[in-house]
Amino acid sequence: MLKKIKLNKKFKDYGFKWQREICKNNLAIHPANTTVHYQAFEVKIDWIDNFAKKKFKLYTISVLKQPPNMLIPLHKDTYYYLKKI
Repeated sequence: MLKKIKLNKKFKDYGFKWQREICKNNLAIHPANTTVHYQAFEVKIDWIDNFAKKKFKLYTISVLKQPPNMLIPLHKDTYYYLKKI
């Protein structure tokens, strides 16, 4: 069961190693300055990790931090990080 996050709760960074990402597809429709987000890999969040261990043989956890007024356009995930590890 996923944990519900309260909307009025402030986001805690937990010292994640954020990587700045810009979605590159559909830039004609969505300019690059509207598709910025940050992603962290190899994240250790206990309740997510416990859930994943029960449900999957192979998994990786990543989180996104997306500033207000940004979007992630329609895209296809390639799972490059999972393939890398």
